[in-house]
This record gives sequence, C-alpha cells and structure tokens, in this order.
Amino acid sequence: MVTDSSTNASTKIAAVNDWHKIEPREFRREQIKMLWAHLPLIFLADIATGSFLLLLLVTTAYNPLSFFWYGALVVSTAIRAFLTYRHNQKPSTSHNYNSDWQFLIVGAFISGSIWGSSAFILPENPSFATVGIISLWLAGLLAGAATTMSVLREVFFSFAVPATVLYLSYIYLNITENQIPLGGSYLIFVAFIIPIAMRIAGDFRHSIRLTLQNRNLQEKLKADASNLLEKEGELTKQRERQSALLTQKAHVDEKLRNADEDRLLLLNAVQEGIFGISNVGSITFINKSALELLGLEEDEVIGMSATKLICPVQDSPESITQSNKAILTSYLIGRPAELLDSAFTRKDGTLMPVRFSSEPIEKAGETIGAVVSFSDTTKQREMENMLIQSQKMEAIGRLTGGVSHDFNNLLTVIMGNLQFLQRQLTDNEKAITLINKIMNAAKSGAELNNRLLSFSREQALVTSRVDIDDMLTEMYEFLDRILGEDIDLSLNLEDANCIAITDRNQLENGILNLCVNAKDAMPNGGRLAITAKTVRLAGSHLGHDSSQGLQDYVELTVIDNGTGIPLDIQKKIFEPFFTTKEKNQGTGLGLSTTYGFLRQSGGNITVDSILGQGTTFRLFLPITGEQINSPEPVKIVRNEKPSYEGKILVVEDNESVRDVASHMLQTVGFDVITAHNGSSGLREYKTTSDIDLVFSDVIMPGGMTGVELATKILEISPELPILLATGYAEKELKDQLIDHKNVVLVAKPYDTNELPDLINSMMLQNPRAD
Repeated sequence: MVTDSSTNASTKIAAVNDWHKIEPREFRREQIKMLWAHLPLIFLADIATGSFLLLLLVTTAYNPLSFFWYGALVVSTAIRAFLTYRHNQKPSTSHNYNSDWQFLIVGAFISGSIWGSSAFILPENPSFATVGIISLWLAGLLAGAATTMSVLREVFFSFAVPATVLYLSYIYLNITENQIPLGGSYLIFVAFIIPIAMRIAGDFRHSIRLTLQNRNLQEKLKADASNLLEKEGELTKQRERQSALLTQKAHVDEKLRNADEDRLLLLNAVQEGIFGISNVGSITFINKSALELLGLEEDEVIGMSATKLICPVQDSPESITQSNKAILTSYLIGRPAELLDSAFTRKDGTLMPVRFSSEPIEKAGETIGAVVSFSDTTKQREMENMLIQSQKMEAIGRLTGGVSHDFNNLLTVIMGNLQFLQRQLTDNEKAITLINKIMNAAKSGAELNNRLLSFSREQALVTSRVDIDDMLTEMYEFLDRILGEDIDLSLNLEDANCIAITDRNQLENGILNLCVNAKDAMPNGGRLAITAKTVRLAGSHLGHDSSQGLQDYVELTVIDNGTGIPLDIQKKIFEPFFTTKEKNQGTGLGLSTTYGFLRQSGGNITVDSILGQGTTFRLFLPITGEQINSPEPVKIVRNEKPSYEGKILVVEDNESVRDVASHMLQTVGFDVITAHNGSSGLREYKTTSDIDLVFSDVIMPGGMTGVELATKILEISPELPILLATGYAEKELKDQLIDHKNVVLVAKPYDTNELPDLINSMMLQNPRAD
C-alpha cells in the first residue's frame, strides 16, 4: 500500500543525502505516476480496438450482444477517462496515491473483464477462424498491456487474469471442436507474454529507479549548490562582518592609540609630577615632569619599588617619613591622601621638598594601585621664607616708624626747651656748655632716628634717572682709596644703557656701606667686584607682591671673597641695630637703612654667602618709576624788626610739643591760636578770619591728619601758607599736596631758632588776602 503524497521532510533529506537509495514508497509512487501517464493511450487503444472489433464482428459474425458489449466498453472507458481528467486537474500535492493505485487496479480489472467477455458475443457455433480472431485479438491486447501496464505487475495481472479466465471459460464452455488448439495456443502465448511483461516491468522499474536517482542527484546537486551558495553567502557575510569588525577594531585601536597618546601628552604637559604605583608597590608609569624633577630616566623607574623613590634616607625627619606612609596606605588599603608636605629622593640621593596627593585606583571594588601627583615646593618654600622675612621686616619697620615718630616728639620738646634755656642763660658759660652737650646728644639721637625712618621706608626720597655705569665709574677712585691697596676692586659694567629710577645719594651711601663691610670681611686682603646689568624678574621674586608679571630691573652686585656670613646671621643682617662688629665699631643700621631705601623705591636687596668663600649682595633697582624732585626751598628772609607780626594757628596733639611751638612763636612776637587735633584746628580756622599761617603736625589722632586738615583749609583759602611738621608720611603729603607751593614740610625735631624766620618768609611770599 502507498501512503499519502504529503512527504515529510526527513524523506526528502534522506533522498538528498543518500541520492542512490530509493524509498519503496517513493518508487511505488513513481510507478503509479508512470502508469497514470499511460492511461490516455490505454483509453484510446481500448476505444479504437473495440470499435475495430465491433466492425469486424458485425460484418463477419453478427450478434446483437456486440453492441451491448461495445457500449459497456465505451461507458467504462469514458468513466475512467473522466475520473482520470478530474484527477489530473488536482495539484499533485493533494493526490492520494493509495486511491490512485486502487483506481488502476479496478480499472484494469474492469477492462480485462470486458475484453475477456468479448468471446461471449460471438454467435453460436462460431468458426475456428472467428474464434482464432478473438484469440489473436486478446493476445494482442495482452501484449499491449504488457508494454503499458507491466510497470505495475498487479495492474497488469488485474487486466490479464480476468481476460484470460473469461476467454478460457468461453473456450471450455462453448467450443467443442479445436478446443485444445485454441486454448493451448492462447496459454502458450500467455506463457510467453508474461516473462516479456516481467522483463518490461523490470526495465520500467530500472528506468524509474534511474529517474528517481537522477532526480535525487539533481536535488542533491541543487541542495549542494544552494547550500554552497548559502555557505558562500554566509562566508561573504562573515567576511564582511569580519572586515567590518577588523575596520571597527582598527578604528577602536586608533582611538585607543590616540587616547593613549592624548593621555601621555596630557600627562607630559602637566607641570606636576605624576606616577602610578601597583598594589605590590612597583611603579607602573611616570610622566615627563616627574622624571625631570627627580633627575631620572623612564627605564630606570618603571618596575622600580616605589619605596626607593618615596622613602627618604633614614635620618630624614619623622614628619617626612610619616607623610610618605600615606602613599603606602593609599595603594595598599585604598585610603586617599591630599596635599601633604614631604620629601622625595632624587637620583643623586638628595631630598626634594614636595607637596603631594595620592588617589587609590579601584577595580571591581578592590584597590589595584594608586596615582601620586606632586610638585616641587623648593621655590614655594623659598617664597614663603621670603614672605615671612618680608613680613617680619615690615613689622619691624612699622614698629620703628611708630617709635621714631614718638621719639621725634620727645626730641622736639627736649631740643626746643634747651634752646629756650640757651637764650636765658647767655651769661652762664658752664650752663651753656652743659646745654650744648645735651643738644649735641639730642641731635645725634635725631640723626639716629632719621636712619630708623629710612629703614621703615618713611623717609623723603628724591628719585631721578640715574646712570648706574656713570655713577659707579665716578665712585671708583673714592671706593678704591677707602678699600686700600690690599683689596683688588674691579667694575664689570655689561650694559651700555643701565639706567634706574632711584635716589642717588641713598644708593651711593648703600654701596659705600657694602664696600666697607666687605673690607672688614677681608682682613688679609682679597677681591671685590661690582657689576651692573639689566634683568627681567617677576614682582613676586622681589617679595613686593604675588604677581608673576615680568618687570625690568637693574641688578647691581657686590661680590667679595671674604670670610662669608653664617646662614643664621644672613636672616638677621637687615634688621635694625643688628651687628656682628665689636662695641663702638658699628651701629647696626647700615644694611637696614639700605634695605629700607631700596624697598621704598620699589627694589630689594638679597644676600648669598658661603663660609670661607665669600658673600654676594644683589641690589635690584627699578628701571621705570616716578621721579620725585626735591621741592624748592623757601627763600629765608631775616626779620630786621625786633619782633614778628602775624597770627599763627598751631595744631598739635602732643601737649608738650604744642607748648614748645606756642612758646617759640609767642616769644618772637607772633599771635598764636592752638588746637589739639585736626578737627578742632579746622573749627578754629573757620571761626577766626585773620589767620596768616597754619602750623600743624601730620600724624594726629581724632580721625583727621595734618594732610587732610591742610587739604580742607586750602579748599577755603588756596593761597594760605601751611607748614607741616613731621618725619613721617611724606609720600602721602606729596601725593595730595604736590601742586600747592604754599605748603612746606619741616622735619621734627625742628630748630626753634630757625623756624620763626621760615614762618615769616612763608608769610611774606604768600600774604593773606584782606
């Protein structure tokens, strides 16, 4: 039996893979299809042969049953043909080959039965020839069936068996004569035709097998070709994917390389030193700045134990080793460290002061190392030391300035009263001698006080453009005589245009003081060199501010090869009254005065010294700045009258000084009005209309200084002469009253014998408008 034509996938796969193997069901299906293809020929042969037989019988042995037989043949053939046509109209996928097989069997049986019964339509007692014709006719049909139906043996036998049985039954029942020859000859023919049919069936089966194998082979080839194309397509896609992946990988690799290069460039561009440490303490990377700071090469560092780099020698301060332990805890247990001061070891074994931060590197929750960033704090510490020293000197200067101001007031009282005594004791020589001694001591104190004011940068400077080369050339012979023959003095003047804005007198005194100190440091003779050149430095280098902007300076250097200065003393030499000389051989104000003058003029002085090798002083003078000219002195006019005339407003917060000034002016004939501070002085001036001159202190409590008082009075009376007495704040006076020639400054302690003439001269040059 043949199953339904719905073929499962496994059968096709087996046929494709084992193309030479034929499935029995597939083989039977092909047999049915081949026989089914022969049906139209069989139907046509049945109708044609039946029609010819009918015609033959009607003309030779007429029997009315012939038409009935022929009708049965035509009807059965027509029905079979119609069913075959309907069957062929259906798609092959819907064919039921089991039903087709049954249809073929039944059709062959009906056809064989009709043809086998053809002998029964012969008339009674037919002739031998007529029966022979029927016998030959059936034999021919069997031969035809052998060629068309033997592809399915059961179909062939379904036709041959009923046809033979019916024919032999007719011979046996109706033929009395020649029965054996007719039946025997027919059986002999059947005996021959059956092997032929079987041989033809074998050929059909072989042909079908070859056809199926060929089809399977073609399907296999198609499948292989399709599979090959599919594989080629997949291979092409795989190659495309691989090419895309390679392109993408190359692109990603390029990005990674660029990122690595960018990171490397970024690391090398950073001014800070940066290096990485693994979790076992070895250095994994280091940037260019770190290598330069430590004096190392990269191949010397990579893989090196970090302890050799971050742990200084054993005699390092405990604070340094403790701070470096923070790096160890950073890459071991993941504890960050920020902005710690420590020291790292350079290649030459020296310690470099640093400020570092250490950030742990974590991956998957575990610490795998750390990144350390650090900066060299050598310059920063130098700047901090300079700042501390500058602040210290500034504090000393402020203290000195305040003390000097108060000391000047005391000296004014002392010297003024001494001069009053001199006038009253003109006949007492002993008293006059004592007074002169006291006066000389007071003047020495005043000179000392002026030098203190120089250190505190409150002295009055007269600055101008000074050609340093010309000045040093002019000073050479004088300095050479002072130094003596055992000291070789040399000048090294590099720049042709070495001009600074400075107070020449103060600068000459400073150079002279440095040369004298150098001579004392070379008791057995030596060499002293003075050089001058222009340099460009940042303001922060001179300690004036934190600005990094570059400015031009004249660097004047005084170098000796004397005994040198110890480091602890170098930090103190610019302090007032500090000296290493024996008693009565130095005041300790020489260097402090030079320091104050240079700082006040916008420069600085530094010292570098090595014991046993010598000392270098560097003086920095500004090239640009404001020139301060000395004010024109008041032309003194001596009074020929026995007394002076005029009303003077005296403003002084110190009662003793105010009494000295009032007594001095009243003694010579002036009418005096006094006020104890700036505010009261302004009120007195506004309420008194005939004041000829205002004589005021500069520094006073109460919120209004003498300068502010003078400014307000000048707003009322621009031509009024004003005399300001102080040793302090001349810079402020210059800035606010520079355009007023009727404002004059006198330094404390002033001379009570000379001051009345100065006041009278000012009043004559600037008379009060009535």
